[in-house]
Amino acid sequence: MRATTFSRRWLLALVPCLALRCGTNCDDCYEPPCAGQYLGGLSLRPGSLGWLPAPAPDSLRFINSNGYRAVLDRVPPPASPDSVTLPAFLGSYPSYEESVLNPQAAPCEAYFRARRVVQHYRGRGLNLDLRFNLFKDLTGTASAHGLFSRAAADTLPDMVVLVFNQQYTAGFPVARAPYRQPRPTALGGTAVFLDSVRLAGRTFFGVYQFSRVATGAAVQPQRFFLRPGQGLVGFTYSNNEQWARF
Repeated sequence: MRATTFSRRWLLALVPCLALRCGTNCDDCYEPPCAGQYLGGLSLRPGSLGWLPAPAPDSLRFINSNGYRAVLDRVPPPASPDSVTLPAFLGSYPSYEESVLNPQAAPCEAYFRARRVVQHYRGRGLNLDLRFNLFKDLTGTASAHGLFSRAAADTLPDMVVLVFNQQYTAGFPVARAPYRQPRPTALGGTAVFLDSVRLAGRTFFGVYQFSRVATGAAVQPQRFFLRPGQGLVGFTYSNNEQWARF
């Protein structure tokens, strides 16, 4: 009992000492928030805007290889122009899921604000969600290190990033000339131009295909098809089920 009483007295005597180390104000115990260095805004290239439908349609209609039809309605866009934060240190770029889906506040280090154009569609009475993001293509920066200059940032190409059901992503690098050889992307898959593709009994010309490797035994989307100026025209699942715009 005497040892317990001594311990309590010792702790009570120590509390004022700890308070004095922080000062008389509790705010003195915390470091002030950091302030990053803003290096400017990054614009999208004028030709990139043509890869998304303009104006965006109010709804998208798809039919699958079994004859089932789905309608997706457009989610109203934000009232103000959209932009996201990109840190200016190569090798420290966040993933597309972080920078595009869940953009963070300004970091403590130097950063840019990059413009992003979003078109979002949600299924009518079914669990189907499509989000198109026109954004900077960070594929070539993953292995680089050091401060990213404004001049270098201005040379970044653009990419259409499709987010399917808030879980699967597909990337279509924006290019002036069609790329007929598979092109790796920062999203873990490859994109390639196809002269034509047939999906659910419909033929589409001049499309880009993004292919991802299906993991696990569960049925999941495997290929996405985008036509510049029209948007997503179809997709397929790992069980060979096909969906096409109509």
